[in-house]
Amino acid sequence: MKGPQHRDPINLLVTLRNFAAHESPKSKAAALKQTGGKNLGSAGSWVKPQRRVEFLLVNLEKVVGKIQAAAPY
Repeated sequence: MKGPQHRDPINLLVTLRNFAAHESPKSKAAALKQTGGKNLGSAGSWVKPQRRVEFLLVNLEKVVGKIQAAAPY
């Protein structure tokens, strides 16, 4: 999908998933960069406050809807 409105939620989700799965310094640095944060204990600790999980779901549902509309079958 082209455009940051489609890529940003997907990139954020993938980055947080990688940090949650690996907890390596490299995945943490990528998660910090993607979230714009300075301190990040875990992926879950970033997602829980301020209804961020709802933000992710709403934006991902929009992306899925556009993919479904564009899919020929």
